[in-house]
Amino acid sequence: MSSHWSDYWQGNAYDSFGEIKTDQSIEVVNSKWINFLSEFKTKQNILDIGTGGGTLIRLGLKHQKCKHSYVGIDYARLNFPEHISLNKDVTIIENENIESLTLETNSIDVALSQFAIEYSDWERSLAEIKRILRQNGRFQFICHHKKSEIIRRNSLILKVLERTLEDNGIVRTVSDLILALRTTPNKIQLLDRMRIKLKSELKQLHHSFSDEINDINLPQFVQMVFSHEHTSNREKITESYRQELVSYRLRLKALIAAALDQDSLSKLKEQFKHAKLELNTTELIYQDKLLLAIVLVGENSIS
Repeated sequence: MSSHWSDYWQGNAYDSFGEIKTDQSIEVVNSKWINFLSEFKTKQNILDIGTGGGTLIRLGLKHQKCKHSYVGIDYARLNFPEHISLNKDVTIIENENIESLTLETNSIDVALSQFAIEYSDWERSLAEIKRILRQNGRFQFICHHKKSEIIRRNSLILKVLERTLEDNGIVRTVSDLILALRTTPNKIQLLDRMRIKLKSELKQLHHSFSDEINDINLPQFVQMVFSHEHTSNREKITESYRQELVSYRLRLKALIAAALDQDSLSKLKEQFKHAKLELNTTELIYQDKLLLAIVLVGENSIS
């Protein structure tokens, strides 16, 4: 598996909204989980699919009405704090493929997923959920929607990433200027032309993507790499930043491709039927009239 999600979670990321979130949007989504989890009055074995930073497990432990047990699975390598990883009611399984789970048949009462299951092959993952869910076991999945504010903002960030990483983009301009400063420090006219080019490229990006260039820390990177204190390791800083952006780009491409729209939702409803899972409700989540996500709620009630 590509390491870009492992790198993300190993870097102490907390949730999987993508890169765009506000306290209000988190609160709106969290309320959906708190309301759902509060319905269970007896102990449940709860599966968190694509647990990532363990957002849903943390919410469950904090708001549960009774003591549940939790299993968090993820494709990636994770980085949980000890109060979660050492909790005897929590089991974390890394490098676990939702499309071929190692969990026992009929071992799970409740399956949850926040911005995770949509990255999988739905046909195979739903078959696995059918297998591991007990009869009348329930599920709630919150998924990305193509018309959501999350996708809109992340799509803009992706455009900035593409522009920044292209062959004649800013990262290349920075690298060329660093090389020129090191190898031809006396060619003042050449260095001035390169500085003007870099300044112009930054100005153009700022004009079109004033918020998004800050989301990728581009101004901060340029300021840092040319500060006097980093003269000796400019190349290393630039390469590290480039790799970070490449990983970021991969995550955003996957996020945007995974998002549901009306057409894919219609097909998905048929896949739930084929898997013999009852999809009871689909609901759009809004925050101040901005679409955030779509919620899929149902149960394993079909024999």
